[in-house]
Amino acid sequence: MKPRIKIVYKKTATSFHGRYKGYLLNLFVDEANGCWYIIVTALDGCYAYDGWWRDSEYKTVDEAILEAIRGAGINQ
Repeated sequence: MKPRIKIVYKKTATSFHGRYKGYLLNLFVDEANGCWYIIVTALDGCYAYDGWWRDSEYKTVDEAILEAIRGAGINQ
């Protein structure tokens, strides 16, 4: 089952900005290496995830969103 996420900014094949359970999700593909960079912050500004998703060159934006939620520990 897919999580219900509020899209704040246009979702594209290489970027996403949205909200989930009080967290801001910022994801984008770096053109140089093709990997996803993921930033997840709480509304108070604390980082829950900030970094490269290793070996993610061929992952979709939907897979990156799920990784952001899992990696930040907010999937409960």
